[in-house]
Amino acid sequence: MLLYNLAMFKRKITKDIERWANDNSLKKKALVIKGLRQVGKTTTIMDYCRSHYSEIVYINFLDDPDKKELFEGNLTADSLLSRLRLVFPSLLFAPGKTVLFFDEVQECPRARYAAKPLMLDGRFDLIESGSLLGLRGYNRRPADIPVGFEHCLTMTPMDFEEFLWAKGVGKDVIEQARQAFLSLKPLDRFLNDVFLKYFREYAIVGGMPEAVTAYLTQGIVGAQSVQNDILESYKDDYGKHLNEAGDRSLDRTLLGRILDVYSSIPSQLSKENKKFAYSQVGKDGSARKYLDAILWLEEYGLISRCFNLKSLQRPLSGQIDDSIFKIFFNDTGLFMRSLGLESAADLLNGNIGIYKGSIYENLIADSLIKHFKDLYYYRKNDSLEIDFVTSCQSEITLLEVKTNDGRAKSLKEVLTNKAKYNVTCNYKLYNGNVVDGDPIKQIPLYMVMFL
Repeated sequence: MLLYNLAMFKRKITKDIERWANDNSLKKKALVIKGLRQVGKTTTIMDYCRSHYSEIVYINFLDDPDKKELFEGNLTADSLLSRLRLVFPSLLFAPGKTVLFFDEVQECPRARYAAKPLMLDGRFDLIESGSLLGLRGYNRRPADIPVGFEHCLTMTPMDFEEFLWAKGVGKDVIEQARQAFLSLKPLDRFLNDVFLKYFREYAIVGGMPEAVTAYLTQGIVGAQSVQNDILESYKDDYGKHLNEAGDRSLDRTLLGRILDVYSSIPSQLSKENKKFAYSQVGKDGSARKYLDAILWLEEYGLISRCFNLKSLQRPLSGQIDDSIFKIFFNDTGLFMRSLGLESAADLLNGNIGIYKGSIYENLIADSLIKHFKDLYYYRKNDSLEIDFVTSCQSEITLLEVKTNDGRAKSLKEVLTNKAKYNVTCNYKLYNGNVVDGDPIKQIPLYMVMFL
């Protein structure tokens, strides 16, 4: 059996790190990599640092909180480097060959502020990583944010292509699928069936590196065990990081609402109309009471909102009705685990009842999120709803998600009414092969990764 470890996984963000390293203008800034906890930030950064630097000054403020003392008082480059040399006496601190890597930097805002004097000094590169940097109110002092001295990247769980790499699928095989998408010609039937099977596996496993590792070495049961641990650790985070005035006192009311919203998402998505309904969260459900909880989960990085559009016009961001939205998990594997399905075989065999549509829609949302696309949909009435509206090469693109070879009635209605909508770019994503139809282009579900 092949042995896997997290460090073996190739991640696309490595190219963005290399772009920072090779750009003289960007290199004058500290590199900050944000993202949901356990998406692989530390492993990816350490892999890069080991291959590009002779020495790594590594501090994890979550595991080693005593190191926060290094950043107290008057902070200059010389004073900080003198302290670091005392703590790391075996390192030479050779300029140009040494990188400072501050991990879980949200636990020490002063370390983040250190980017300014260190970048002005210029002797050493600085990379910082944080899991909760997007949360409102987490770092309450604006002075701790070194404006103009950070280059920020966001890291997501592994997307489907990265999952394929982890499984050992060659780039040449993936390229065959890409060319089929670009040419709108059917892919070899065997290859297409295997890609669809792998996409269903990805729905179960998701893109959390530890879950992928467990799946490749222990199977689905191992992946689900890891997912349980991850979701429980997130619940611990909800309580840990809800605080008032920075004193870490727990806001139990907001915590309860966050858990209520989180628990309601599966049932919300199981509805035919998947619009989020506050009334389904609790007996006293209302936007006023639960919107803060939704925003907290969104900023934490676990969910994303998909907003309804008032019209199909550019820019899409200017057409949203922010009172009407759906909620999707940013990782479908975690969504599947939250459903509490006892047997992943149900999905592989297509026997998942009312959740089939929500799982496949979450898969497409998942893919769009991991390609840093905002989520929109268009619902005019009970008979017309486009599952996703996005922009590809500056053109409005409509996406309909079908678990089988359905008719895509709403998509056809929009496309045939050119006087009203004037939209031509479209795809029906389904469990089939490529069909260059008129007016609807049909592609396999997994080809969303090529958009």
